[in-house]
Amino acid sequence: MPAIHKVKLLGIGASKDKALRELVDQAMSVLNIHWPIEEIKDINLLIHYGITGIPALIIDDNVIFQVNVPCYSELLQVFKEFITKENEQKLYISKIPK
Repeated sequence: MPAIHKVKLLGIGASKDKALRELVDQAMSVLNIHWPIEEIKDINLLIHYGITGIPALIIDDNVIFQVNVPCYSELLQVFKEFITKENEQKLYISKIPK
């Protein structure tokens, strides 16, 4: 069963925030990823993440992008890297002698 990563989008609803959400939705759809997405718009919560600007994309509590909206290919690459790490971990676990 594939791992479920936690995706958070930080922003206040501006056009760049919406553009990031659309790109995330597209990339996840193309890669057949079904990770939950939490949108955080409360200024007090945004401050908690220590980002330098919005919009921001966080996966598993790691700030991946902030301030600028990445291009589609960059976003696809990030998701593919998470999937690859996931598959490598599965291979490692399956090679451990029983």
